[in-house]
Amino acid sequence: MCASFVILSHLVFLILTTSHTFLSYHIQPTQAQRLILETRQFETLAGKIGPSGVRSNGALDAFFSKKDVSALLVDSANHAIRVNKPADAAELLVLSGRYGALFSLLNRELASYLNASTPEDVSKRQ
Repeated sequence: MCASFVILSHLVFLILTTSHTFLSYHIQPTQAQRLILETRQFETLAGKIGPSGVRSNGALDAFFSKKDVSALLVDSANHAIRVNKPADAAELLVLSGRYGALFSLLNRELASYLNASTPEDVSKRQ
């Protein structure tokens, strides 16, 4: 077992058990989102997409159902978009299986790239 997986699993457990409730995504989503976004250990926390297109288990799967992990990843992706981190958002959307939202994000980023209106925006494109 990977050392970072053990450490992050323990950290997830500590964060979620300090809420004085049972381990529930709906009680403390901000702490789990913060863990995902600040560590950027997406594969360790949420798993990887395998050749079959199915996400493998990560540290969060020990505490939440697959559905809850996917919802948490989408919420984290939305937060990443709000703080202008589209690359993180894209990776989180892939892990959550929300490919439609991923294409919308990519289209929005491409449109803003292509619609450069100032000379410095144009120089960034080149």
